[in-house]
Amino acid sequence: MQFNKAEDLCKKTLEIQCAHSEPASLEEPADMRLMAIICEAKRNFENALEHLVLASMAMIASRKESEVASIDVSIGNMYMSLCRFDESVFSYKHALTMFKSSKGETHPTARMGVMYYTLGRYEDTRNAFESAVTKLHSAGEKSAFFGVVLNQMGLEYVQLFKIDEAGELFEEAREILEQECGPCDQDTLGVYSNLAATYYAMERIEDAIEILEQVRKLGEEKLGTANPDFEDEEKRLAEL
Repeated sequence: MQFNKAEDLCKKTLEIQCAHSEPASLEEPADMRLMAIICEAKRNFENALEHLVLASMAMIASRKESEVASIDVSIGNMYMSLCRFDESVFSYKHALTMFKSSKGETHPTARMGVMYYTLGRYEDTRNAFESAVTKLHSAGEKSAFFGVVLNQMGLEYVQLFKIDEAGELFEEAREILEQECGPCDQDTLGVYSNLAATYYAMERIEDAIEILEQVRKLGEEKLGTANPDFEDEEKRLAEL
């Protein structure tokens, strides 16, 4: 966590590479990405963005498409941090095109739905998630990642006031995450909370109480009764 010292060392490394490395060397863009991580940790997003763009240009020159796509995701993240959302979407779309080309349609690195959800573009979010879920279903996917996608899609349906559909997605996500991650995993607990809230909105109060009692029991075993999260669940349960 000594970021200033790390930055000084990385600067020296880049100076040496600039003077002595061969053209299109892969070491230099790798260290540019490292510098971007250091700058991001120091909340210097402009400098991080600058180094990522340079790294991307170097990878393009080396014809490393999959690496360029990965860097474009990081560039999109930097634009997000700088509240430059249109440029962020453009970077993610560019990465998405290259990931589709190099990794196929069902690879978990195409995450445009999360981006649209963050921006509040819920119709675009729904279209992106529905496309992803259809492809993952057809591929027989049952991984923890798929459970997280279903949970995120359920949240999107809540925003669109499609409560019944959201409940079905949360139920499927719960089944997958319980099997893949166990009931105490943070993602599973998140689905429990979302499902309880959805049941409440559907006036299935007994079902909501049953889930919150389960969450309370798990929280007491894992976190202890003094944890703020445990207190929040206790309050929700008492209100129901």
